[in-house]
Amino acid sequence: MTTLISWLGVDQRGPASIYLASDSRISWGAADQWNYGGKLFIAQSSPEAFGFCGDVLFPLLVLGPLCQRIDASKMLSACSDFHDKLEQVRKCVEVSFRDYPASQRRPFQIFYISRTGRGMACEFHSGRIFSSGSKVVSSEVMEFPSDPILGLRSGLIGEAGSGSNSIKNWEYRWQQTDVQNTSRSVFGAFCSSLKSGDDSLTGGAPQLVAIYRSGLAKQLGVIWEGKRYFSGMEIEDLSACEELDWRNERFEICDPFTLDVRKGAQKQPVPRKLII
Repeated sequence: MTTLISWLGVDQRGPASIYLASDSRISWGAADQWNYGGKLFIAQSSPEAFGFCGDVLFPLLVLGPLCQRIDASKMLSACSDFHDKLEQVRKCVEVSFRDYPASQRRPFQIFYISRTGRGMACEFHSGRIFSSGSKVVSSEVMEFPSDPILGLRSGLIGEAGSGSNSIKNWEYRWQQTDVQNTSRSVFGAFCSSLKSGDDSLTGGAPQLVAIYRSGLAKQLGVIWEGKRYFSGMEIEDLSACEELDWRNERFEICDPFTLDVRKGAQKQPVPRKLII
């Protein structure tokens, strides 16, 4: 399977971003593994992004064409709210899965993040589309993390895949530090889980997608163990890096040429009291 997470980023003014992160490992049993599988997808015409876990083949086959359909037909532009968008996506996935060979139908989950509006008036959304392996494909809106007094806060929206227990464990540890309730703590927990090797079916480099208050969904590059990765693949040609945004495991904004924190960006030291 894999490890897939979604989280919300909140600043002093309110919700500011929403993210997906995944590992890059594809497994055929415990012995055969490949660490370069792309698992996150973005549309090019509207702020929509998707990630999957569980069965590999069907989501890989359906999510690329789904994003192309969103771009070509504006299938989501007429939707009045996220519930309508989620239902449109669910129907599209179900139609494809219904005709998928019965012998090949396996459980899967798809996380779907989106934004309606833009700027300070925008709203972020997250949903889950899933099947147990039957023809039926279901969906649900995923709730955002909140505090009874302060309201919405930065934090994990949901986790899925074989690495779920490891993520919960590491997220709890990061929440005991001085950087709790931040995007940095969630991505830090994800990277800690990935490095720990707790789940043998999770591995390779992190993949990362962000949606901000304006603009389209963005696939971000990740500096991981001294190398540059984009959508799970190592990037060696520096000319292909200039237009990309990059983060490291501390969620610092990085320069892909130096692999260090970008000039003028804030450094993020290892949090105090992190229990390894």
